[in-house]
Amino acid sequence: MIRIQSFALGVATLLLVSGMGGCAGSSRSKPPAGTQGSTARVWQPSPPSPGNPPVAVVNGRYITRHDVDSVLATAPAGVREDYLKDPEQYKGLVERIVNQEAMYQAAIKAGTDRSKGYLSDLEGQQRQLLLRHYYQDALSVLPAIADSTARAERSIACRRATHADGPVMACLGSA
Repeated sequence: MIRIQSFALGVATLLLVSGMGGCAGSSRSKPPAGTQGSTARVWQPSPPSPGNPPVAVVNGRYITRHDVDSVLATAPAGVREDYLKDPEQYKGLVERIVNQEAMYQAAIKAGTDRSKGYLSDLEGQQRQLLLRHYYQDALSVLPAIADSTARAERSIACRRATHADGPVMACLGSA
């Protein structure tokens, strides 16, 4: 059980640090060189405040309680409860976030964010993300289809799928 919890939170933490977590601590940042005018949202730790105390600092960058809670918010409810009840598990999560932030900073310092392989992968991910959001937006404006309409369409499709020698395809629920 603990392995599954650690894995689930490890994945959630990785998504958060890689900018795919979509937490409320996001803010606009300067666009990378060569992308003037870009308004890409980049995850950054939220600034500390009285209601959002820092739990760690990595090379001058604060990791706040809100940042840790944002990772927990992406975990299944049972896992989230376990981490909130057990201070040692919460501390372990903070340590994983700190380690990933340190690795992120090392990758930036090493220039990995400017490598051809990274930029190629980033472009592919941006394309997939854009398509996913486009499809979601397009589907959200379509009217809902009634069950009776769906059943009628399925019935028509099954009748069309018969051939003189017998059915060409098996329709679910038909003999």
